[in-house]
Amino acid sequence: MFYKELLDSIIKSEKNPVNKMYLHEIKLKWDKFLKITKEKQPDNDLLVKSLNDFIHSLRQKKYKFNKRSKKGFNKNSALFQAYYLNDLLSIFVNKQKIIEKDGITWDFQPFSYNIRLDPNNLSSMSRGVNYKQTYSDKYLQLIQNIDAQYRVSGKRNFTKYKYKIPLIVFHTYKTLFEEDFLKCENSATKAKSTFKKSKTIIVTESLRKDFVPDIEFSPVDIIFILRKDFSENKSAKISAQVVKELELKISHFLKGVDPNSVNFKNTGVIL
Repeated sequence: MFYKELLDSIIKSEKNPVNKMYLHEIKLKWDKFLKITKEKQPDNDLLVKSLNDFIHSLRQKKYKFNKRSKKGFNKNSALFQAYYLNDLLSIFVNKQKIIEKDGITWDFQPFSYNIRLDPNNLSSMSRGVNYKQTYSDKYLQLIQNIDAQYRVSGKRNFTKYKYKIPLIVFHTYKTLFEEDFLKCENSATKAKSTFKKSKTIIVTESLRKDFVPDIEFSPVDIIFILRKDFSENKSAKISAQVVKELELKISHFLKGVDPNSVNFKNTGVIL
């Protein structure tokens, strides 16, 4: 699980004994969530309740950095980012049978794009077409790994190469800002240039005030706003209804079914 690995890494590098104690406290609370995920069929309502409880405990004032005491963690620490949402996504993806298929990987990983033949000049193609590709940044995604080979007609030897086809690319945030959305659009454009049927899903706890993305003509396929509100509403909790829609949408994308969506204040979904 991704958040556990993050906690273990921070604990290992932390020198302050009080902060180390805080981290162990946080890990114990996260273990309660993990315990539910290990059940054969985790109950979504229970998952969401446990996740909300964890996030609430993570907001405790003592965990925030105090300049006077030099204890606590900076607000920009990965500890407070939406990394735990990656574990929620893992639960839903791992339920899908696609994860068992040959060549499928689920992790933070790059995808291939800008796939091209790039010989030194036109007359040199008979010696080799100089296959090239570019790799994206690492995103949490389902990848179909392909092993392929080619040879120039009349030649005996094949040249082998590998490329990574993006199936579903996920982006997770606590609050989605416009600049984040633009980066996601750029990534989605690259993914679709490699594989037109590739899907890009944004999962965010909330939206930046007064920013509601319009994805009618966007390469981003769908946005889930788990708290169904803007970030200013600190009391809003992650909605079990939206989490259910998220799981269904992952399944629908993999199986080729596409349900409809309406206003995000009602559904938590922008489609």
